[in-house]
Amino acid sequence: MKDRVRAHPDFDHFFVQYPEDTTWMEADLFDGGDGGGNRIPFEIMDMPDAETIFKNHLNQMHAHQQIME
Repeated sequence: MKDRVRAHPDFDHFFVQYPEDTTWMEADLFDGGDGGGNRIPFEIMDMPDAETIFKNHLNQMHAHQQIME
């Protein structure tokens, strides 16, 4: 799942990825102090529930699209 998200053309619009030895809490050192703005730290995808939450969100979006059609 992470590979598909990383390969998406809009990845940089929604996610921010920092060097592997840097936590997202330390990231403002690399972003000029903005901490990635409103983008999601990509390392969150390593959390145990990340894939489940992502799939639930995707299912909700598909259900909403079907209702709209």
